[in-house]
Amino acid sequence: MLPARPPDSLQRRLTWRNLKQVLFQTSGITAVICVLVVGAMLMSVFLTISGLPQRLAQILGYFQSPTTVALAILLLYIPLA
Repeated sequence: MLPARPPDSLQRRLTWRNLKQVLFQTSGITAVICVLVVGAMLMSVFLTISGLPQRLAQILGYFQSPTTVALAILLLYIPLA
């Protein structure tokens, strides 16, 4: 049995104009993703330089419950982001 053919309204032809538009949209999305990755990397470097993870480990070592530790970390990261 042959696969069902999609309706004509869903089929489009790829023209040079459409290809150009698709490439511009794709490059824009890729640029946004790259900016997010670079921002995350910079934040990671700055947190490491500041020594914040080590200080947090010392402070959070006093808590016994994993839920309390997760909540404290979230509360500390909210103003940083």
